[in-house]
Amino acid sequence: MSDEINRRTLLKLLSAAAIAGCSARHNSANGLRVVVADAAIEDVRIGWRPLPIDGHPVLGTSPARPDVYLAIMHSGVTLAPIVGQLAAHELTEGTPVERLDEYRPDRTFKWIKRYS
Repeated sequence: MSDEINRRTLLKLLSAAAIAGCSARHNSANGLRVVVADAAIEDVRIGWRPLPIDGHPVLGTSPARPDVYLAIMHSGVTLAPIVGQLAAHELTEGTPVERLDEYRPDRTFKWIKRYS
């Protein structure tokens, strides 16, 4: 069974390399090698991470659209587990979590100079 899985995985990797315009070689000693020297860049995309003006997360119902819940923060990866849990509680229970009060969208934002 594992040989069949390994063959399938190898075929997927070889196919992906071919689709990407790369040449791929496989030998039992070194495994799969993908040569990207001939690959061309087709597109470059940039994902901007939000950074609220005061540097703190924005969490809660939008003042402009009560049917929209905002969860905006620069540190989304590290805060995702706790923010997800707290936001889910607010949305499913319909009651605000006091710990999030200082991060509400209707607060007064103060500009902070982050970098000199």
